[in-house]
Amino acid sequence: MQLIPDAYSIAKELGATLHLARDEQNRVVLEYISTLHVGENRGVGSQIMKDIVLWADMQGEPIILYPSPEIPNSFEMTRLLHFYNKFGFIGDSLSMERKPNSNKGSL
Repeated sequence: MQLIPDAYSIAKELGATLHLARDEQNRVVLEYISTLHVGENRGVGSQIMKDIVLWADMQGEPIILYPSPEIPNSFEMTRLLHFYNKFGFIGDSLSMERKPNSNKGSL
């Protein structure tokens, strides 16, 4: 889904993987973002997320995501949820949603 050209091109340029889609209710779903091949804690995921939420704010689109059920332990899940919380997502380990403009101006 070529919704967000900047986020996709940044992901590709940096060696990360990103996939967005629309669900049956036409909501934007962040299905997959991975920086495994790039290395963690280098800001790649944050840069991609900034572009995604900027686009969502400009389009007035909420974003839905479902944190990975493959997270090995509660510490890692807490880190993941904190990462998404920084970008305005609210929810739990089953699903999270970000309303448009909920984090505007703080990125």
